[in-house]
Amino acid sequence: LAAGASVTIGSDGGPYTVPNGTHTITAYADDVNRFAESNETNNKLSQSVTVGGISTATTSNPFFGFSGHFWGPYYNNAAATIGIVQQSGGGLYRVDLRTGQYALTDQLLAAAEPKGIKLIAILEGPDASYASSYNEAKAFATKYAGRIQYYQLSNEGDNVTGVQGDGARTTDYDTALYNGIKTKIQGLLDGVRAGDPNAKTIVNFTWLHYGFIQRLINDGIKFDIVGLDWYWEDVAKVHGTFNLSSYIKTQFNKPLFVMEGNKWAGSDGGVEAAQATYISQTATAMCNNPDVSAYIVYEMLDEPGAGGFEAHMGLMYNTTSPKPAFNAYKQAITGCQR
Repeated sequence: LAAGASVTIGSDGGPYTVPNGTHTITAYADDVNRFAESNETNNKLSQSVTVGGISTATTSNPFFGFSGHFWGPYYNNAAATIGIVQQSGGGLYRVDLRTGQYALTDQLLAAAEPKGIKLIAILEGPDASYASSYNEAKAFATKYAGRIQYYQLSNEGDNVTGVQGDGARTTDYDTALYNGIKTKIQGLLDGVRAGDPNAKTIVNFTWLHYGFIQRLINDGIKFDIVGLDWYWEDVAKVHGTFNLSSYIKTQFNKPLFVMEGNKWAGSDGGVEAAQATYISQTATAMCNNPDVSAYIVYEMLDEPGAGGFEAHMGLMYNTTSPKPAFNAYKQAITGCQR
């Protein structure tokens, strides 16, 4: 197909009687990557249908999603959490998980899979050693092989390396501190690959610290996706002229996922309207940015017990009360054509 073209096709098989119950129908295009594309992460779409009862069919846009945590007043509310992702129209939920949380992970997957929503699991080792990181990641990825597609390897490792300057150069990082997080990331990466060779791995950074990513690549750390945590101006017009998203995509030749996005400080100080404006404009810009393959808002819910602005980063006050920013995000998702 030419760029922007579409075609309607059917199946080439005979009729099939679908049994009663809830099922996920998945359509693939270029299922084994026969053709080279600039984006290999958007080749399938899933939709949930219920046979023999009221349909719960939904469309989940795999470009958008939420980040969240499972502590505080929302700890046991997996179904409500996934329901918010579904309500927004998003298709991704990013969350910290570990081997001691199999019950929670099972609950999240039970809620997410029928709706076509994918989890992005943030993994951390019990400590920074290669062995413990490897064992943690291997055990988790083995248990959920084929069910969790994406694994983020630690979180913002650039920020624990004594970064100097703007972080754009490989020399902006303290070597001893860098080597520590590199060892941890390598252990997590190797563990995920041992447990589920088909899963995709993500390493994220924030601000202009792409020198951290370059240094990891120079050192042979072979992850799949670059993650960016971004709370500022248009990622394609940093300081007015620098297209950071294009630079990342071109320099590293990997898909770019914005793993955390929101107005800096959220709605802290009562600026709900300003947060909504930022979310609307940024989500729309991300949709229209060909160098970005996913945009995930941090975070879903306010954290009332957190200190400072962290208590106000949510697009929801709680699991039943949206802020204006939530409705702005939902409208941006509805209007996105990718």
